[in-house]
Amino acid sequence: MRFRSMSVLIGIAALSTGILPVTIISATPKPHSAILAQSVPVGNVGKINPAQPIKMTVVNSTSIPLFAGISGGTRVELAPQNKNTFIFDSTPINVFVYPAEGSASLKYKTTTEGNTVNIQVTQVGGVTPGDGAINIRPSGAIYVF
Repeated sequence: MRFRSMSVLIGIAALSTGILPVTIISATPKPHSAILAQSVPVGNVGKINPAQPIKMTVVNSTSIPLFAGISGGTRVELAPQNKNTFIFDSTPINVFVYPAEGSASLKYKTTTEGNTVNIQVTQVGGVTPGDGAINIRPSGAIYVF
């Protein structure tokens, strides 16, 4: 054990006096790009009272058919310029609105009136990432992602 300790001490002394050449390589972080996939700032867009029944109306203001899906497996088709109303008695609530076929970027204009949440779905052109889900948390805060 003493021999090994002595070897380590000699090695440290040789390095510190410059007898043995040492190359130190610093790690430089490589830049990378990221694409922000969320089109709205993080924050709620409204609030309801989660202790009362919640009414949610989804309006398809696009020219394409859409599906409105609710976590748990329910899915309703929304023809262009039509609407559907859902009534919930508990939170959390997750609703996904997406094109019935193909792909399209969608935007949700969300307003509240009392315990009613109104979502007007419009189509956004280009490669702009659109909205994908409406979430109502147990606190009653409404988020669009």
